[in-house]
Amino acid sequence: MFSEFIYDRFPKVYVKFNGVIETEEEFDDFLRRWIELYDNKRAFTFIFDTREMGIMGVKYCKKMADFIKSIKKRDIQYLQRSIIIVKNTYIKWLLWLIFKLESPVAPVYITDIHHDFMINFMYIKIVNNEKLTDDVTVIYPK
Repeated sequence: MFSEFIYDRFPKVYVKFNGVIETEEEFDDFLRRWIELYDNKRAFTFIFDTREMGIMGVKYCKKMADFIKSIKKRDIQYLQRSIIIVKNTYIKWLLWLIFKLESPVAPVYITDIHHDFMINFMYIKIVNNEKLTDDVTVIYPK
């Protein structure tokens, strides 16, 4: 499966990406699970782990940008922030493309930090509006 949602640390929702998208249904399932979080009407934070993600087609960037645009039309934004763990420059480029097409719903923090302890430390700093290290890229909604 392309994406695995882990809810046991809610309001932090971990999403692990594995391999490549085999079918459109796998990508649609990822989007459906995102919508389910909105339907629960509780604030949450995404922590996306892309370290095991394979090469993804550019067409999914457009699909993702369109999805973000549709989410922005909702009256209430339950997504508070996203932390995206990235080690691959191609994936960073795809993220840049997505956010060039459509700005994010909530602030996005892109990092190559991957240890749980450090991610939790970064999360606390973000929540407390503390300064982050220079190796974290932040993209804000427009």
